[in-house]
Amino acid sequence: MAKWRRVASRAWLLHRLEREGEQTVVAHISPLRALGNPLVWVLTVPYFAYYTLGLGYVLWAPTLVRDALGTSYAATGLITGSIALLAALVYPIAAMASDRWDERCGFAALGLAIGCAGCVGAALFPHSLLRLASIVGMAMCSPVFLASFWCLPTKFLKGTSAAAGIALISAIGSSGGFFGPSIIGFVKQRTGSDAGAFIALAGLALIGGLVCAGLRQIAVFKSRRGVIGAAAAI
Repeated sequence: MAKWRRVASRAWLLHRLEREGEQTVVAHISPLRALGNPLVWVLTVPYFAYYTLGLGYVLWAPTLVRDALGTSYAATGLITGSIALLAALVYPIAAMASDRWDERCGFAALGLAIGCAGCVGAALFPHSLLRLASIVGMAMCSPVFLASFWCLPTKFLKGTSAAAGIALISAIGSSGGFFGPSIIGFVKQRTGSDAGAFIALAGLALIGGLVCAGLRQIAVFKSRRGVIGAAAAI
């Protein structure tokens, strides 16, 4: 009896997932039409926010650590490298958690929220261990965000259309790599403080996080965890 129930549950689950896929996937559209898909353009917003924050952190992290703690160049390098190692360890954990709950938009929003909190902390605590904790938060934005974000375009695009959509998101979002470091450098040079720059980056990350949270309401991005749970209960 138990074996029969397992077979029935498996058959029901496969059938349900196939139907879900037919309902949510935009199949075999041309790459040109993919470039005009509104969802592709919406996804450029959180990726631009992430890239602006991420590159701002990467290029300024050693200076931020040194100014906050007054460390030597060698100690600054060790601290910055340790933060990067910690972020590398978070990547697979975030990816496994995103897969386990089939939650993509939520984890992308969480990553930007962590980055936002890190920027606010960096602005409020310029010379203390709290700034170091804030810098760690900014570094954790990348693994939590990226582990799930790039699963989103393939939710509604396939094949060459997916390649075109991902290329557009990447091209527009990557332009944030210019703005992030430039904002920090410009504000620091003009005011002698980088607090204003981090508040601006926090606001941008907040906007990106809200966009990701809003996308959770769209059918194509909704988690199928409930479907799997229902199958397991049969």
